[in-house]
Amino acid sequence: MKLILRTLGIILLLFATVTLVIDGTKTLSKGQLCVTPFGEQWLLFNRDSLRAAKKAVEDQIHPLLWDPIIATLLLWPSWVILGGLGILFYWIGRKRYKINLYAN
Repeated sequence: MKLILRTLGIILLLFATVTLVIDGTKTLSKGQLCVTPFGEQWLLFNRDSLRAAKKAVEDQIHPLLWDPIIATLLLWPSWVILGGLGILFYWIGRKRYKINLYAN
Protein backbone atom coordinates (compact mmCIF):
# COMPACT_ATOMS: atom_id res chain seq x y z
CA MET A 1 0.00 0.00 0.00
CA LYS A 2 2.80 2.38 0.89
CA LEU A 3 4.53 1.66 -2.41
CA ILE A 4 1.33 2.56 -4.28
CA LEU A 5 0.99 5.84 -2.36
CA ARG A 6 4.64 6.76 -3.00
CA THR A 7 4.29 5.92 -6.69
CA LEU A 8 1.09 7.95 -6.98
CA GLY A 9 2.81 10.82 -5.18
CA ILE A 10 5.73 10.77 -7.61
CA ILE A 11 3.38 10.66 -10.61
CA LEU A 12 1.40 13.62 -9.28
CA LEU A 13 4.63 15.54 -8.67
CA LEU A 14 5.68 14.84 -12.26
CA PHE A 15 2.34 16.14 -13.55
CA ALA A 16 2.75 19.21 -11.33
CA THR A 17 6.15 19.84 -12.87
CA VAL A 18 4.74 19.50 -16.39
CA THR A 19 1.90 21.94 -15.67
CA LEU A 20 4.36 24.38 -14.09
CA VAL A 21 6.55 24.23 -17.21
CA ILE A 22 3.50 24.76 -19.45
CA ASP A 23 2.42 27.80 -17.42
CA GLY A 24 5.98 29.12 -17.41
CA THR A 25 6.26 28.72 -21.18
CA LYS A 26 2.96 30.54 -21.73
CA THR A 27 4.10 33.30 -19.39
CA LEU A 28 7.38 33.78 -21.23
CA SER A 29 5.79 33.71 -24.68
CA LYS A 30 2.99 36.16 -23.87
CA GLY A 31 5.03 38.44 -21.62
CA GLN A 32 2.43 38.34 -18.85
CA LEU A 33 1.62 35.92 -16.05
CA CYS A 34 -0.44 32.97 -17.31
CA VAL A 35 -1.77 30.49 -14.76
CA THR A 36 -4.00 27.60 -15.75
CA PRO A 37 -6.60 26.78 -13.07
CA PHE A 38 -6.99 23.15 -12.03
CA GLY A 39 -10.68 23.18 -12.93
CA GLU A 40 -9.89 24.22 -16.50
CA GLN A 41 -7.32 21.42 -16.83
CA TRP A 42 -9.81 18.90 -15.46
CA LEU A 43 -12.49 20.18 -17.82
CA LEU A 44 -10.20 19.78 -20.82
CA PHE A 45 -9.06 16.35 -19.66
CA ASN A 46 -12.47 14.81 -18.95
CA ARG A 47 -15.60 16.94 -18.75
CA ASP A 48 -17.85 14.05 -17.69
CA SER A 49 -15.76 13.09 -14.66
CA LEU A 50 -15.88 16.69 -13.40
CA ARG A 51 -19.67 16.67 -13.64
CA ALA A 52 -19.82 13.25 -11.97
CA ALA A 53 -17.57 14.44 -9.14
CA LYS A 54 -19.74 17.50 -8.58
CA LYS A 55 -22.91 15.40 -8.53
CA ALA A 56 -21.36 12.83 -6.18
CA VAL A 57 -20.16 15.44 -3.70
CA GLU A 58 -23.46 17.30 -3.72
CA ASP A 59 -25.57 14.13 -3.42
CA GLN A 60 -23.44 11.98 -1.12
CA ILE A 61 -21.74 14.50 1.18
CA HIS A 62 -23.22 18.01 1.21
CA PRO A 63 -23.93 20.68 -1.45
CA LEU A 64 -22.07 23.34 0.55
CA LEU A 65 -18.84 21.36 0.29
CA TRP A 66 -18.73 21.77 -3.47
CA ASP A 67 -19.65 25.40 -3.92
CA PRO A 68 -17.49 27.35 -1.49
CA ILE A 69 -14.66 24.87 -0.88
CA ILE A 70 -14.05 22.66 -3.91
CA ALA A 71 -15.03 25.36 -6.41
CA THR A 72 -12.40 27.62 -4.83
CA LEU A 73 -9.77 24.87 -5.07
CA LEU A 74 -10.62 24.40 -8.75
CA LEU A 75 -9.57 28.02 -9.34
CA TRP A 76 -6.08 27.43 -7.92
CA PRO A 77 -3.18 26.75 -10.31
CA SER A 78 -2.87 23.15 -11.49
CA TRP A 79 0.69 22.77 -10.28
CA VAL A 80 -0.28 23.82 -6.74
CA ILE A 81 -3.07 21.24 -6.46
CA LEU A 82 -1.14 18.41 -8.12
CA GLY A 83 2.05 19.23 -6.22
CA GLY A 84 0.24 19.42 -2.89
CA LEU A 85 -1.50 16.09 -3.45
CA GLY A 86 1.76 14.54 -4.64
CA ILE A 87 3.63 15.68 -1.53
CA LEU A 88 0.78 14.48 0.70
CA PHE A 89 0.60 11.01 -0.88
CA TYR A 90 4.36 10.62 -0.87
CA TRP A 91 4.54 11.68 2.78
CA ILE A 92 1.78 9.26 3.82
CA GLY A 93 3.48 6.38 1.97
CA ARG A 94 7.01 7.14 3.13
CA LYS A 95 9.23 4.48 4.65
CA ARG A 96 9.53 4.76 8.39
CA TYR A 97 12.72 3.58 9.98
CA LYS A 98 12.89 2.09 13.43
CA ILE A 99 15.25 4.00 15.70
CA ASN A 100 16.81 2.15 18.61
CA LEU A 101 17.57 4.30 21.62
CA TYR A 102 19.75 2.95 24.35
CA ALA A 103 19.95 4.56 27.77
CA ASN A 104 22.53 3.62 30.38
